[in-house]
Amino acid sequence: MNKHTAYALAFVLTVVSVILFMLQPFLISEVVVKAYEGKSSSFITNLIDLIYPRFEYEKNRLGIDFFINKSSQILRRMSALFLFISLITFSYYRFDVFRKFLRDHLYVELVHKRVDVLRKILYTFFLFVASDLTHSLLMRTHVSAFYQPVLLLRIMGIPFPSAGLIGLLSFTLFVSIICVLFNYRAVLFSAISIILFVIMEGLHTSFGKTDHGYTTFMYVLMMFPFLLNESKTKKNDASAWPLLLMRVSICLVYLMSGLEKLTNSGTYWLDHLNFKTLLLLHPTDVGLWIADSVFLCSILAIGGIAFQLCFWLILFVPLRLKYFFLITAVMFHYGNVILLDIGSFINAWVISLSVFVDWEKLRFPVVKRY
Repeated sequence: MNKHTAYALAFVLTVVSVILFMLQPFLISEVVVKAYEGKSSSFITNLIDLIYPRFEYEKNRLGIDFFINKSSQILRRMSALFLFISLITFSYYRFDVFRKFLRDHLYVELVHKRVDVLRKILYTFFLFVASDLTHSLLMRTHVSAFYQPVLLLRIMGIPFPSAGLIGLLSFTLFVSIICVLFNYRAVLFSAISIILFVIMEGLHTSFGKTDHGYTTFMYVLMMFPFLLNESKTKKNDASAWPLLLMRVSICLVYLMSGLEKLTNSGTYWLDHLNFKTLLLLHPTDVGLWIADSVFLCSILAIGGIAFQLCFWLILFVPLRLKYFFLITAVMFHYGNVILLDIGSFINAWVISLSVFVDWEKLRFPVVKRY
């Protein structure tokens, strides 16, 4: 992209951002309120049903203020996102210092050994994920009447499969993962495995409850076929842009999680009473012990938000600080397991963090025998 094209793109994105922000009241009154009252056109009704199939059910459970606030948040976020992309695009092409800073800190070199280690780590864990998904889907065959396909599956027109078809999908997934592990046509079979994973995870979440357990792991696997292809066709020291996208995606997930908490509850999320309530709603022995301490509840509440809002700094810090961020992330996830009984020690989020490790630079001590 040349400089003039970049400036034009930045201008268009800024205009879209301003329009979204200015049209908030109109869009909410004409779309959200009318849809809630059942007065919207058939086109809008069908569009909402496609994007948010639970709307008709949820509006009987939740008041209109909930949907107005949510819609306003979504429009503000979209406006802020377009403005942010506009500023980054303009600054990158306008200021040499900013462009050099990004290139120096975000450039990820292609190292074949690193890709090989990641392939073995991620796809070994993928075997466990595939087994877990298969078991979950087979259990859901008994309640298939409650199947409400998510947007992607609705567009594709995929009904809930029979037990036999689930078995076939799972068998194909396992074969694909094993082929990647043995590096047999890894690019092809990594692409097949992620397509099957997305479909099976979509089926898994089509029963009214969103499961975030495999979010970052899925994002990583979406980029892995491209990383394998880069590793296959290029030499060391080339740009490993798929690996950079994996890292950026994970950072954005943490950042958006932190912003979501603050957007929904404001500073109340930082209050020790809020964290104490969470501990009491998800009781564990350690969690109940911590719930008695105002100091610990305050520290953990603030620390958790600070971690999510600041994890993206891992992209810019020196190597030693990078491992500090990774250790903090592991403590964050295992803290959720210990304090709130959320997730498990076999954790896809923790495994996904392996993409931040420069495996080829690790040196393990060797014990000499005399």
